[in-house]
Amino acid sequence: MIAGATNQANNSTLEKYCYGNSYGNCQTQGGLYQWNEAMQYSASEGAQGICPTGWHVPTDAQQNTLDQYLSNTTCNASRNGAWDCADAGTKLKSGGSSGFEGLLGGIRTTDGTSYGQGTYALFWSSSINGSNAWVRYLISSDATVYRLSALRAASYSVRCLKD
Repeated sequence: MIAGATNQANNSTLEKYCYGNSYGNCQTQGGLYQWNEAMQYSASEGAQGICPTGWHVPTDAQQNTLDQYLSNTTCNASRNGAWDCADAGTKLKSGGSSGFEGLLGGIRTTDGTSYGQGTYALFWSSSINGSNAWVRYLISSDATVYRLSALRAASYSVRCLKD
């Protein structure tokens, strides 16, 4: 764990932020990672990143496949900054029917501030969009999934996908 005011560095040490700079939050909600750290400084889609052997950081297309599979409607795969995929968000959250159990662990902003724990979570993909990367966003008050292109310097959760 490193302090929220410090940027993660390419130093061969896996670094994570814990919500509110409290290690206990990492134990219950998981760590938060800047995109480069999550990807272990690779820009290759589908890279292993911080995931264990046999797993990888999912691509945006793989995240869309999951959204589509769980949705009661057709999802717009190219949406940007929009909620879509009816009921997929509910199924992905803790207590949902997907088996994923997405914890709403909050985020760390680029200035080191933590917020949103218990309310929402954003999950990195390994897909770049210009200087940003694609993420999926779950919020407690919505049954759908938000897709957006986010600053890679912000810190979000990582969901690993089995190879």
